[in-house]
Amino acid sequence: MILTIRIKRLLFLACFALVSFSTVWAHGDPVAKRGGILQVIDKLDFELVVKDDKIDLYTYDDNHPVPSEKMSGTLTIMSNTDKSKVTLEPAGINRLRANGVTAASGGRVVAIVTMPDGKSLAVQFAIP
Repeated sequence: MILTIRIKRLLFLACFALVSFSTVWAHGDPVAKRGGILQVIDKLDFELVVKDDKIDLYTYDDNHPVPSEKMSGTLTIMSNTDKSKVTLEPAGINRLRANGVTAASGGRVVAIVTMPDGKSLAVQFAIP
């Protein structure tokens, strides 16, 4: 049991380091368009917006919306005491949505997004 927890922690830290070191600022300084939390991965802007009982993830490439109809993903929502995993579904031009969930202040959210070309990206967000 302890070994499993250590392996999970090590895997999480390795993924965090990979995501942190692969961040590249593309096309100037990005700006959150919907008041959310912004991360840039592989020249794509990902904006996480937490509202009431839903979480939206918007994707832009050089300020242009990336169509979400052929995208999919999951969110792992972590707090100090809990961890849950939910599915992201297309819900608009460039929006993926998870319904019935929220993320608490001080928590973390990791989005694993499969892009239209089949490439998967991991994006980590810290909830202020």
